[in-house]
Amino acid sequence: MDDALILRKKLNSSVGIELKNIGEVAITEEGYFLYKGQRVLLYIRDHYYNPNYPEREYKYHICNCDTIQETIKNDRFNRYVVSTRTDGLFKINVRHFLTRKIIKDNKVTQLHVCKNCLLKLQYHGYSNHRTAHSIYDGFDLATFFLV
Repeated sequence: MDDALILRKKLNSSVGIELKNIGEVAITEEGYFLYKGQRVLLYIRDHYYNPNYPEREYKYHICNCDTIQETIKNDRFNRYVVSTRTDGLFKINVRHFLTRKIIKDNKVTQLHVCKNCLLKLQYHGYSNHRTAHSIYDGFDLATFFLV
């Protein structure tokens, strides 16, 4: 099996490829992410659970949005995984917010697109978090990766 095929299989798996630093990802002029020449999305593998609060809905990122820029600024980019999955299902680890111990390992979870990414790209006219629900709800990764 050639290296390009192995890379595509890893990127399309529910596990993806863990990043060590920002230098592994190129950011295009439009703000998209490239990993070894492949357009990818980013998501955080470790999600933290606090029993006193409802679970947060973690997102995946499709561009260099304000959230990602803040992550880079705070040198917290090594928490991300790159992927090309189009079904929105990703393996995450659920950790206790205080102890950091894993509660659920490799839990397959549906993640959704980051609204700040849609805003940054003005994806299909997305311009407001409060009124553009249909664009957010209708976002399709397969269509996004085709463009």
